[in-house]
Amino acid sequence: LYNHHAGPNSSMHDCLTYRPNDTAGVAPGEVRFTPYGWRAARSLHRGGVNASLADGATRFFHDDIELSAWQALATIQGGEVE
Repeated sequence: LYNHHAGPNSSMHDCLTYRPNDTAGVAPGEVRFTPYGWRAARSLHRGGVNASLADGATRFFHDDIELSAWQALATIQGGEVE
């Protein structure tokens, strides 16, 4: 899973957070991650990433997409959909 905090194939490191003291229902050796942090969409495709949309369509997004446009794709709160 990823989020839109950083652009596709960002050079910024991913940041995963976890709860080391929350062991309820966690198997030995398993790590429970929180929903906080960021994970960029990454791909071995040259120049961008493939991403699936909510309607099932798959699109190729270039690494140089404007960050504001990339982030707008992750929400319906921008008024794009009524």
